[in-house]
Amino acid sequence: MMEDTELADDPVSHIFRLIDPVKEIFVLLGQKHDFGSVRPEVQRVAELAGKIA
Repeated sequence: MMEDTELADDPVSHIFRLIDPVKEIFVLLGQKHDFGSVRPEVQRVAELAGKIA
């Protein structure tokens, strides 16, 4: 589901997976994780892997 991560703050909702591309946060089993800080490195590694293949 792509939505604002504030949706996961609702105590009644049970979010299994959610991603917020604007805030660069994903929610997995109710826990929020920042992916913005590692995104550039993941993109760099993916580009390097594409050059090998």
